[in-house]
Amino acid sequence: MKEILVAMWSAILARGIVSVLFGLFAIFWPAQFLQFLALAFGAYALIDGLLTIWSALSPKAEGSNRVLLMINGVISAIVGLAALIIPGQIAVYLILLIGLWNIAMGVLQLVAAIVLRKELEGEIWLAIAAIISILFGAAIVANWVWGVIAVALLIGIAALVVGVALIAFAWRLRGIGNQLLARER
Repeated sequence: MKEILVAMWSAILARGIVSVLFGLFAIFWPAQFLQFLALAFGAYALIDGLLTIWSALSPKAEGSNRVLLMINGVISAIVGLAALIIPGQIAVYLILLIGLWNIAMGVLQLVAAIVLRKELEGEIWLAIAAIISILFGAAIVANWVWGVIAVALLIGIAALVVGVALIAFAWRLRGIGNQLLARER
């Protein structure tokens, strides 16, 4: 499992970078962000889903890990496509949808983090990203009628923090990969 994740560190890094960019846009341009929220979220979820599906289809992914990645990727891609295809209808419920999506992705990431604990001692970055996603999603679901600017800022902050955690996780995996290469020499 460790070798599989090390090989996929660049896909995890890309997901983190996309999340950070998404978060910064929401924080610095909340009014404009909300005008395009359905499209921006749709693009983000679709890209995240496709990158996760790509990771699941990697020849190095195997067994239950492949299934978890595939489920995660398919859910993200479907939600993203729905937001891109019917943004008017989706925009009405988008805040609730974002909350539910974050809970689902967080739960799947937490399961993956628990599986990883067996192979990567002391590795908590994926678990941190998962817990933040779950808490953020629960807050949105519980209060989805919040003011739109506050929601945009919360979305931005959560995406930024999750993105930074995923980037840290990717760099950790890259470092492990470098250690494995050094041992082979």
